[in-house]
Amino acid sequence: ISGWGVGAVVLLVLLAIQLINANRLALSETAVIGPSLGAVYSALGHPLQAAPQPSSWVISNINVTSDPETPGALSITGSLQNHADFAQAWPLLRVELTNRYGDALRARDFTAGEYLPANRPATWLGSGMAAHFRIDVVDPGPDAVGFQVQACLNLDNQRQCSSNAGGS
Repeated sequence: ISGWGVGAVVLLVLLAIQLINANRLALSETAVIGPSLGAVYSALGHPLQAAPQPSSWVISNINVTSDPETPGALSITGSLQNHADFAQAWPLLRVELTNRYGDALRARDFTAGEYLPANRPATWLGSGMAAHFRIDVVDPGPDAVGFQVQACLNLDNQRQCSSNAGGS
């Protein structure tokens, strides 16, 4: 093989490695290459993790109260738990206020910096761990009789929210 042939083979191998790396999560879920690929990445110190799913976040113990310190405001508090088998970055929390017919009146997505206590870093939450959140919103008046809180993630350039919403 000439020098050009060796160079072409090396470039093809590098291209194959780049393609595998770019698609590593999808490939890790296949039966043929998944276990071997996972072992290689673990040996390199970068174990593969499953793609995060909004449904792996569970919201519970939700309570809505008027904020005595801020007239005209409501405080939504609750617990957020990571049910995935791995640590995850904090999700967005979508609060949707509804009327008596269940129609959405208002909705907004809150970042971790907006719903976590100031002394808690908004980095990652370990598997099985839970944290309390608080979201303050303007009281929408008597038309809003219900609400729901959903965990949302930005996946594949679109926002996806869990179907297991907490609320009333």
